[in-house]
Amino acid sequence: MARKLLTDNTIKNLKPAAAGKRYFVHDTLVPPFGVRVTGNGSKSYIIAARIAGSKDTTRPSLGKVGSISLAAAREKAKRWLTLIEAGEDPRESELQDAEAKAKDRQTTFRAVAERFIKEWLPGQRKAKVVEREIRRELIGFWGDKPIKALQPDDVITRMDAIRLRGRGTGAYARNVYGHVQRIFIWALPRGYGLTHSPCDRLRPKDMKLTKRSRERVLDDFELFALWRAASRTPQPYGPLVQLIMLTGARLGEVGRAEWREFDLDRDKLWTVPPARFKTNTTHLVPLTADMLALLSEIDEWDECDFVFSFDGERCFNGYSKSKLRLDQRMALAWRAARRVRGLRWKNEELPNWTLHDIRRTVRTRMSELKIDDKIAEHVIGHARVGIQGVYDRHRYVAEMRDALEKWNALLARIVKAPPGGNVVQLPAGEGRSADAV
Repeated sequence: MARKLLTDNTIKNLKPAAAGKRYFVHDTLVPPFGVRVTGNGSKSYIIAARIAGSKDTTRPSLGKVGSISLAAAREKAKRWLTLIEAGEDPRESELQDAEAKAKDRQTTFRAVAERFIKEWLPGQRKAKVVEREIRRELIGFWGDKPIKALQPDDVITRMDAIRLRGRGTGAYARNVYGHVQRIFIWALPRGYGLTHSPCDRLRPKDMKLTKRSRERVLDDFELFALWRAASRTPQPYGPLVQLIMLTGARLGEVGRAEWREFDLDRDKLWTVPPARFKTNTTHLVPLTADMLALLSEIDEWDECDFVFSFDGERCFNGYSKSKLRLDQRMALAWRAARRVRGLRWKNEELPNWTLHDIRRTVRTRMSELKIDDKIAEHVIGHARVGIQGVYDRHRYVAEMRDALEKWNALLARIVKAPPGGNVVQLPAGEGRSADAV
């Protein structure tokens, strides 16, 4: 049994053993460590030691030459010697480590999040949006990290990065934080080695994720201009916006609406299914004469049940571009309407607004119409809380129909002409359209 200071060149130059034989060359730097060479020239790193429970010296393999570097093999030999001196079998320890690593691979954030997406998200409201945000904002950063290793500072750092990324991302970061909370709530009882969630003691306001309540309510000039702009916007986006104005429904409820949900003849009801309603319950919307008239003007596709579709295959998308074009048309009508009333001034700009502001406007106008708060809340689909929400299952369809008819009548008066004015033709060259009003 030879002893040499093993180097890569020394090992490379070792000749094969005689046929059917093998020999060992031990390292002078770490004496129990060495190389085993067989008759076919195969070379493996080994360690010569008496392992606990064995009467004889054994030479277990540390790995084949070429599959592990000399330096790595020498360090592994040192670790094994430490374990042997402690009375442990390093082979069993290595097997346990391998099993632990395999388990860690199954419990990485990526693996858990993918299972969450597959098992919990289907059927949930905004499932596709949530999946996209989880993949982009969370899996892309924490993917290979064991989920049990995630700490509060990991969550804070990630939320800070999203919040500070650009204008308007504070609310978005809050939404992503909600996904993190939900994933851990789902994972805790499912055997991933978790004893708690890193979100347990984190509060959104401590990460500056406090939700800002918008207060934007569209005035009569804006409602007039929005309806006029929507009426000049081709299907499906124009009618989609108008249906939101008439119903006060959420964008997701209207945008993915299907014809099968509408009873246009007998009961004149739109039934929004739980999968698309915020509280996961069925929501009824009484259809008024104005709503029925609008729906009758929408072109139906032969093999597509979506009410609002560009191609007859999918529900409407492309909201950002369509909203931009709508804003441009709305701004023209708004400036013209204000000019009629002598309220226009140089470089006047239409204040920013969102589609969700329409819901707030509908709810506010219902209060102005002296509609009972409970009925107004039913109309826009706000969940009732407490004991009333549990036991009061009355649908209030008749009351909601009356409330919507009052709102639609007010909206009709507003959109027929500029507030306080008459329908007029703009002089040629005024704005981009001669009939913006």
